[in-house]
Amino acid sequence: MTELSSNATKLTCNDCQLNHQGTYHITVRVQNGAGVYTVETTDEIKVDLTPPIVSKVVPVTDVTSCITNCTLVFNVTFFDRESGVESCSYAIRNSSHMVTGFLNNGARKTVEATGLQLVAGERYYTAVRCDNNVGLVTEQVSTIPVLVDDTPPTKVTENLL
Repeated sequence: MTELSSNATKLTCNDCQLNHQGTYHITVRVQNGAGVYTVETTDEIKVDLTPPIVSKVVPVTDVTSCITNCTLVFNVTFFDRESGVESCSYAIRNSSHMVTGFLNNGARKTVEATGLQLVAGERYYTAVRCDNNVGLVTEQVSTIPVLVDDTPPTKVTENLL
């Protein structure tokens, strides 16, 4: 049992031996100056020691011709079986640097990055960062880029028959 100072509202356990997905209860005994006490026990507390899983970040299209005020759309698959996903954010990057900072996307499974200024010939990726309900974070970057190709098709002059 750990004794707290009077008026304490927080207890930190630095040497607790908790197991992932273990179920625990906390019992608190409060005693007044006359020696009268009461005991209360929390509801079940389940331990989550792992961050959420972001399994896929996939663009809706892998080529765009847009270079001004563009929108890139990516579908995202994520989950956390223990505590749930609180929210995700995304950032757009090219092969060398971040184009945007991370923007909150809530728990939506579709990312729509709007108002982008893109460079022809560049490939763009989406980085997705998710937090679970106990504050653990994971990040995943799309493996399939979106290529910006603003060159028109060449004129075919051969007889196609």
